[in-house]
Amino acid sequence: MMSQTIDVQQFIDQAPPSRLQRKVLWFCFATVLIDGFDVGVVGFLAPAIAKQWQLGPGGLTPLLIAGLIGLIAGALVFGPVSDRYGRRPALLITTTLFGAMCLASSFATSIEQLTLLRFATGIGLGAAMPNAAALSSEFAPSARRSSLITAMFCGFALGMAVAGLVAAAILPIWGWQGVLAIGGILPLLLAIAIWRYLPESPRLMALQGGQDDALRTILAQIAPVDPDTRFTITESKTAAPVRQLFSTGLGSGTLLIWLISFMGLLIVYLIGNWLPTLLSRSGFTHSQSALLTTAFHIGGASGAFAVGRFMDRYRHSRVLAIAYAGGMISILIAGMGGGSGTVVALGILGTGVFVSAAQVGLNALAAHHYPTSARATGISWMHGIGRVGSVLGIAVGGALMTLGWQFGELFSLLAIPTVFAATAVLVYGMVYLRR
Repeated sequence: MMSQTIDVQQFIDQAPPSRLQRKVLWFCFATVLIDGFDVGVVGFLAPAIAKQWQLGPGGLTPLLIAGLIGLIAGALVFGPVSDRYGRRPALLITTTLFGAMCLASSFATSIEQLTLLRFATGIGLGAAMPNAAALSSEFAPSARRSSLITAMFCGFALGMAVAGLVAAAILPIWGWQGVLAIGGILPLLLAIAIWRYLPESPRLMALQGGQDDALRTILAQIAPVDPDTRFTITESKTAAPVRQLFSTGLGSGTLLIWLISFMGLLIVYLIGNWLPTLLSRSGFTHSQSALLTTAFHIGGASGAFAVGRFMDRYRHSRVLAIAYAGGMISILIAGMGGGSGTVVALGILGTGVFVSAAQVGLNALAAHHYPTSARATGISWMHGIGRVGSVLGIAVGGALMTLGWQFGELFSLLAIPTVFAATAVLVYGMVYLRR
């Protein structure tokens, strides 16, 4: 009897949800959650660090910028590594790297040492999250891929929230060093679990070829597999991963995805870093400013679930364009809210629901856009280019505040990048009519 040949993605699509798929998604969620913890924790520790080393208002700027540059470098470098050598080894290396560097940061004796270690931590952080997105998308059935990816990425916002809670509890006891130690130990424990339990992507294994027995063992944990069954994939491995981003049929989409990511992260990071200060300048109390900033992040996490569900049912580009348009309206509502705290709060919440959620949904669009052989590179480079926008957002926000811009003026200005993002998504939809 001749052996049966089945496409890997078809096999995953037709099988019922399995324990292995849930395990992979939880591993990816944990990676993104700890990633969010370590990305956001320095912001909560900044006052204590500045106090210990008697730093002025701008003394922490190199520390914050170093982390962001590390995020960019890690995303650009490790995406191609993942596509060439595998999702599992890339996740193992990057998780170990940012865990070890964050733990080492707890022993820093000067701001210069801490800045260097923060850069190294950022390299691992910038690479781990895109690899988790690629792996989760390749274990997910096509009909639920967007909702599962966006749900996984909610771990990032949750991780940042957990960082604040841990910092509040640990700072009075063990200082900022204790918080960074926890931020290092957690990913190291996760790396051990990844090494022991996390499987490789079956789509990547089928593409690389020569791994039939190992591939059959993994897929047998999803659904019964005949011993003679052979698996294939309806893709071909052609150019190097980075070159594929600009190959025929992908290049224009790559540039549009980069533009969307750049504009979206400019907005998210400007708001995330400067919103409390802007609100305080406008007469809100510190407690109110903190609550409204929290509402922005919570809005993003809750909106991501809805965006993912809609992306599974409707065209990706149409859903994201509507989300960015909703973000523009919310930004204008907040910026023109004047003295009405309720209007400002609704605008800020809406901005989180639409803009932050759209940024999460963009990961699902990128995962759909790129083939298996360049998926991690595509998502990673999207994050890397987008992080340049985050650096610009922080810099522009600080510069405009120095010039005396107030909440309403600066917030309303953010409607412009949302227009660029929404327009780029619409153009993407016209170029790729089914996405």
